[in-house]
Amino acid sequence: MWSKIRKIFRIVLLLAIVCAAAYFGYSWYTGERADDARKAAARANPAYLALKSSAAMDDDRSMMVRINGVIQNSKDPATAAAVVQYLDDDSFGHGDDGQLHPGYFLLLGDISIARANSDTQTVLKTLDYRKAFSALMTYESLIMADGARCDDKTAASTYLINVLGPRLAALKPGYLLIGESYYERVINEAIAFEIGHRARLRNVEVCTLPPADEATAAAGDEAAAAPDVKFVDDGLWDLRRGDVHEKLRGYWQERYKKITAENGNDLLQQAGQKQ
Repeated sequence: MWSKIRKIFRIVLLLAIVCAAAYFGYSWYTGERADDARKAAARANPAYLALKSSAAMDDDRSMMVRINGVIQNSKDPATAAAVVQYLDDDSFGHGDDGQLHPGYFLLLGDISIARANSDTQTVLKTLDYRKAFSALMTYESLIMADGARCDDKTAASTYLINVLGPRLAALKPGYLLIGESYYERVINEAIAFEIGHRARLRNVEVCTLPPADEATAAAGDEAAAAPDVKFVDDGLWDLRRGDVHEKLRGYWQERYKKITAENGNDLLQQAGQKQ
């Protein structure tokens, strides 16, 4: 009799697991389809098309000013989605190292965080947090490696405290949502992106003063290099870059453990208060 009961229990448990997997799988499917539709609509939006058209004529600094103007002058969610898509396509999808603009990643991270905070669907919220993590960690990877090219290799750390501090705090709710395996994927991709874009221009700003305007930080402009800005040779830079990658990986992994532990404790406390 007990063996039959155990057998029935195992069957019920298996059915419950299958149903749960099907439910969450369907939720992710519908959420990702919604995200695909959101991307398609964004690429057809006049704001997206206008930015693509302007990019053919404007330099990156002018584009940053233009993008900021669109963001500040429009409260339309569809326009915001169009800007996010443009930044996504023209940062991660950028094929020209000479035109790579780290500031795009910063803006993409900001807008993705804002969208995640306003999303009502958990799947879309998670997807937007994923984009925010990818953008800001790629930015961090690029700037830390750019700083390693400066004669003063500590320049990037000082630079990033002002730029990334408030943004890292805004990312905290997303750590548990995206999960450790996806976070590890972002780590690998952020480092790989920097390695794959080694031929980008020298970043003068990160080697001099902290950015006056965070939204246009780290544009980089080799032609504008002041005579007293000193860079190390490429051989030493490559050695320093390898060290940066190793330290960033360890730092990011520790950051995940620390913040998820803190967030997990907060969730447990909230659950206890509701009982």
